[in-house]
Amino acid sequence: MKLLSRLQELIGIKWVTLPAVSAAELEQAKANDWQYLYVFIQAYYRHVRPETPETRMDKFSNAACILILFNVLYGEVTNGGFIQLIQNGYGPHLFETPLAKDLAGWGASDLAELVNHAKRIYQAHREYLERQRTIPEFSALYQDFQEFVPLENRFYDIIDGQTAIVRAHVEQHIAQFAQIEE
Repeated sequence: MKLLSRLQELIGIKWVTLPAVSAAELEQAKANDWQYLYVFIQAYYRHVRPETPETRMDKFSNAACILILFNVLYGEVTNGGFIQLIQNGYGPHLFETPLAKDLAGWGASDLAELVNHAKRIYQAHREYLERQRTIPEFSALYQDFQEFVPLENRFYDIIDGQTAIVRAHVEQHIAQFAQIEE
């Protein structure tokens, strides 16, 4: 195994074994974009258990990594906004990766633009935003960084349509995301 890892490192190619996803599960989930995508996300969690997919990106294809980051973005923004996302340590995962570029390539250009806008705020204040804080200091960040509010509002306005676009991309390129079992 060490030899394979060293070979991958030397030639810059990442070999991954994609997790299996049941065709029947996908069929059951087809009526809802998030349920459909979640079939893949659940498979990614099972694939690296007890760790989490976002901490083991080396175990996934590039396409699967973008889907994992899309899920992180959604979960963090809907539960506490960009401030929470950054304070939970996901800033580098989302803003120092090709997430926005790949989302745009998948057709989710509105979301890519929003991520790039948040990235500019993050990069301008990264050290300050990532600093460990007490709960009151964390809460104060929401007042200090009001520039995230319009982005979060826009996120809610566009996320359903952008999720449909991401789902369509996954369906059209399914072999990049999982092995489908009949």
